[in-house]
Amino acid sequence: VCPPLLADHWPQDRKSRTEPALNAWLAHMLGEPGPYVFSAVVHRGQTAEGNPIIDAEPVAVTLSDLSYSALSAILAATTISRISRSAMTGPAETGFRGRLAAELASRVVDPRSVTGLDINQEAGEALGLAHFEALATTLRAVLDKARPLTRKDLVVPDDAIEDTLPDEGEYPGVVAAELRARADDLIADFVALKNALGATVTANDLLARLSALEDFLPSASWPQQAVAIDAPGADPIGREQRADIARAAITALLQEKLDAVNAPIALLDLQPAPTHGQQVLQAIDQIQLLMGKDFPVLPRFSLGAYSAEFNASLSEQDALTRNDPWRVAGWIAQLARVRDGLDGFAGALLAHETLVALSAVEDFKLVQYPHRSGQAWAALPEAWREEEGTALDIKQVPEELHAYLAQQGGTPYKDINRAAPKLALALHTPSGLEAVTPDMTLVGLVCDEWPEFIPDPFQTAAISFHYDAPGARPPQSVLLALPPRLGQEHWNFSDVLDVLHEAWDLARLRAVRPRDLGSGLGLLLPGNYLPQSYTGDLPGVRALEMARKALRQKIGIATQATVVPLGKI
Repeated sequence: VCPPLLADHWPQDRKSRTEPALNAWLAHMLGEPGPYVFSAVVHRGQTAEGNPIIDAEPVAVTLSDLSYSALSAILAATTISRISRSAMTGPAETGFRGRLAAELASRVVDPRSVTGLDINQEAGEALGLAHFEALATTLRAVLDKARPLTRKDLVVPDDAIEDTLPDEGEYPGVVAAELRARADDLIADFVALKNALGATVTANDLLARLSALEDFLPSASWPQQAVAIDAPGADPIGREQRADIARAAITALLQEKLDAVNAPIALLDLQPAPTHGQQVLQAIDQIQLLMGKDFPVLPRFSLGAYSAEFNASLSEQDALTRNDPWRVAGWIAQLARVRDGLDGFAGALLAHETLVALSAVEDFKLVQYPHRSGQAWAALPEAWREEEGTALDIKQVPEELHAYLAQQGGTPYKDINRAAPKLALALHTPSGLEAVTPDMTLVGLVCDEWPEFIPDPFQTAAISFHYDAPGARPPQSVLLALPPRLGQEHWNFSDVLDVLHEAWDLARLRAVRPRDLGSGLGLLLPGNYLPQSYTGDLPGVRALEMARKALRQKIGIATQATVVPLGKI
């Protein structure tokens, strides 16, 4: 959750005004701009003997001198914004380094004799360019993987509360008017710069106005007509004419962007007016159309009636952490090994603590739903153990484990259905987070989220294995034998043998082939049941007749050499 806006020494610009909350969090992570010092060695050619001529003192500037807000500095240091115009395949550089080189060059005495600047990566006891760019890279990685926080990320939906709230779709609780105001201010800025560029007369004025449009039209996106104004080898006589061509091309490009920004919300059939969610999404889209699709936009939202339970859990940090708030930081470091989103945040946090300042206790907060007074945070082992003296509820344990538990003298584990939370939140809240009112607005980033499957300490388990039975017999068949005589007390060998012989004979009788069935009955096969019809009005198997024919066949085989076929239906 981003911190409130605090007085700091960072310059403000268009990006920080458009996204002030994220700018405040980045300012906290970067620290004050003053300790960042960027220096360069000034080269002034060579002596007659071929030795380099270097100024005794390097030229230096601070991060404040670059007039970047914290958000602009992060984006500029991690975005390729300018391409060598002498060759489109030439080396690229970030906008941050370009502005830094220009600022360093402006501080050089007698710039006409300078042959080169060698920017230092280190700055002695101060933070140098290498430190800043490393920290900026880790923070940009967080921004690229995170998404804006909304009310649905901080609460567990409750039908009783939802029924009292307006339907706001995917952006519940978002203050659309505040986001709309930010978008409108940005659009007004863009229109003013666009009109000023269209009113330019000379090539120099055009390029100056074009530089002022860097937030909306980065130099890497300039049309070729603008690049051609001062292209290497271009004829100086035609410079103003090239500027006129470029002005027309740029004006058309800016007008196309403005038309896209002012496009009305597309309504569905019979939809009378835009929904709350459509209005919020339109404002976000407008900002990103002007500032770039990667520009982060965080809407502000309120918790409404959900603030009561949120505050109740927020007020019990000692209970949740078992009086050790630093366990949250330790948990972040452990889970970062297996969670990509959390790994990015942990890297940024480690860089901040290494280069800027150590985290404070109030920088981490926990909220857990449903709130139960005195409960421990679900990430701690204490959350899953009963306190000493707590009686075991035997009803919560499978019956087959009762005897085992009696031998163990009870169980130290809680009932999982009572201990497992529906939602557990770990919040990074620089400068702390106190109780919130229903109308108080919050803003933040979701760095990572995942469902947690918590195993029940008591569960019936089994081990299964595959047994490849021989194919000569069906292992799923079972022969159930009944005593052949009523009241028979014991089986004897002859009875068992007779049962087996009878089962074998019956199995042979049931093995009827399609050709053994007359008429068109064979078309119905395969089938699993045919009645024995004595009247002939239904198709069936005449088992008695077949048995008699089988008996005659058996007698015939014994007395003759010929085979009598089985009877037909």
